[in-house]
Amino acid sequence: MNKLIELIAIALLVGASGSATAVDTIVNVPGTYSLGNCCAWSPLAVQFDAGSYIVTPVVKNSVPGAQFTAYNFGMGYGWSSAYAIALDPSHITDYGSAGPYAGSGYPDEATAFLHTAAGSFSLPQAGAVYFGVPDSIHGDNFGGVSLRVAPVPEPASILLLLAGLGVFFLRAQGRGGFRG
Repeated sequence: MNKLIELIAIALLVGASGSATAVDTIVNVPGTYSLGNCCAWSPLAVQFDAGSYIVTPVVKNSVPGAQFTAYNFGMGYGWSSAYAIALDPSHITDYGSAGPYAGSGYPDEATAFLHTAAGSFSLPQAGAVYFGVPDSIHGDNFGGVSLRVAPVPEPASILLLLAGLGVFFLRAQGRGGFRG
């Protein structure tokens, strides 16, 4: 009976970890991928599975694959780390509705990064998500923004994980508690 309980706990824990198949993705958005109103919309398209995602800016080289911290507008306009997310590239109307617009014109990369907001998006089915920077004239930009896109765990995965941990906890209590 004890072996059966241990097998059930292991199965629940493996099921919880296996049901979250999506992994974190680093998306590097060059400053030249603009959402500008006066210039051609040239987004960076990345494919994702259906689900909800959290987008967190990261500093260059702080995680494997992160290439940028911020981008410079060029011509003396300063640094920015603002980015935009769109599920449909034809529905970008302004920067505010496209995603977090953190501002612009900061004196350096570090200050620009400190003003970067996290974002999120949800996909009802697998498909492309479009990333860009809010600048109307992007040809003189250099640098970019690196974003960690992480799946939000599904409630079922969390419940399976808690159930597996609960069975392990009860099993340990039955053996006289935890021992160091």
